[in-house]
Amino acid sequence: MGIFSSTKCCICGNKATGENKVKLAERLLLCADCRKKCSPDLNPPLYAELTSKQILDDMRVYAENRAEYADIFKPDTIIKPSHAICNDVLRVDMQNCLWSSGASDEPEVFTFEQIKNYKLKLYTRDVRQDQNYPTVPASRPDFPTCPSKSQITAMSIEVEVDHPYLKYVTLWPMDVFIPEVTDVISGYAISDEVYGIFESMMSGGKEALHTRTWDEEFGEAAETLKKLKELMDTGIITQEEFNEKKRQLLNM
Repeated sequence: MGIFSSTKCCICGNKATGENKVKLAERLLLCADCRKKCSPDLNPPLYAELTSKQILDDMRVYAENRAEYADIFKPDTIIKPSHAICNDVLRVDMQNCLWSSGASDEPEVFTFEQIKNYKLKLYTRDVRQDQNYPTVPASRPDFPTCPSKSQITAMSIEVEVDHPYLKYVTLWPMDVFIPEVTDVISGYAISDEVYGIFESMMSGGKEALHTRTWDEEFGEAAETLKKLKELMDTGIITQEEFNEKKRQLLNM
């Protein structure tokens, strides 16, 4: 059937199998091994918009990026997600004014001049009326809030970048399978911290860096809620008592 058959990778010619293979714009396949040579920030939906020639170009751009920054990029500020099992949200080299996502241990590195825009995005699901899931106040006026009768399951910051093939780099402040209110509070606080770094670095470089923090009462509330949850799980307090304390702490 030839090297570019429907079951073979259009780049290396090997058989494209497994969950990590992707389909390109020409309906050709890209194998998992060749995907590893592409930018780790290349989101799966974007592959469907790229041709095999563009994939080869992306591989070249990524290889050149690694060659240029691998020995230079030394992150001194690392923003962690709300759950330790997830990848880092953001890695920043303050000294050299460079940054990357936490998508890979061999990241594509960006300058702050490459940032065109960034925006927080919420992922939600509907909840039953009897669940009475509380609405957590956003930490910035320009942050979106959860619609009524919904629950936030994840937060991402879509960073639009000046790049040949990447439309944006996705950062994940929160991505939890079964989220608690404390996860949402942490997600907003982490997003606020990322925004503060971007604003400061883009406006004045490392000397102007001053990381913003969310109102401390919500940080304290998150810690208190974690302790109350442990008390409820061990049966020391009831679900009703926990819910009442939660409403009081979040001023709901």
